[in-house]
Amino acid sequence: MDQNKYSQISAQAILNVQELRLAQSEWKLLKQGNYLKIFCQQYKNTDAYTFKITGEIPADFMVAQKFYFENNEGMAKNRENCDGIDLIEDVDKDNSVCLIKMSSPNTTTLREFLIVRNRSSLSNNEVLIVNSQLDNHAQAPLSDNSTREYMAINAQIINKVSSNSSSLEIYFLRDFSKAVPVDQLPQIGEAFQKFFEKDVEKILSLQQENKY
Repeated sequence: MDQNKYSQISAQAILNVQELRLAQSEWKLLKQGNYLKIFCQQYKNTDAYTFKITGEIPADFMVAQKFYFENNEGMAKNRENCDGIDLIEDVDKDNSVCLIKMSSPNTTTLREFLIVRNRSSLSNNEVLIVNSQLDNHAQAPLSDNSTREYMAINAQIINKVSSNSSSLEIYFLRDFSKAVPVDQLPQIGEAFQKFFEKDVEKILSLQQENKY
């Protein structure tokens, strides 16, 4: 696939995130961790819910955004049932194609997310990373025991607060066509809180390593 197609996919994903970011709908707090707060809101006129994660962390801006753009191994280790995130195509310094592989409890079928990851600057001190749905790729054929799943919105916004502090703003929506039972929202919020807090801990450990 040519780079123009990747750019079109990422551009639409960026618009979706910006629309969600500017929406006036109220966010409901689900969980507060050591560093991050997890919120949810109903997505437009659907029965799906989108999630927002925010917080300020004592980490360098460059270390934080580098983690979310290129540290596939670190992110995979922090996600439950994730069997790995493979780099399929290194398009350029701000674009790549990745395959997220997830095991499914009680079944041998694997779930996959084929994504285009784009990094763009919103300002000198703010970076947006979006992971957009990609239908297929020549170097990532679908195996017989795998299913491809949809990822509507997955984005991280990293803002430089100071030389040693950054804010995170993360948006996540799996599939706006699938209902999320309201009674499951606290459980989902707790799961998000666990692995995004692990992300922060990993970012801080990488920052400490870079000092030596």
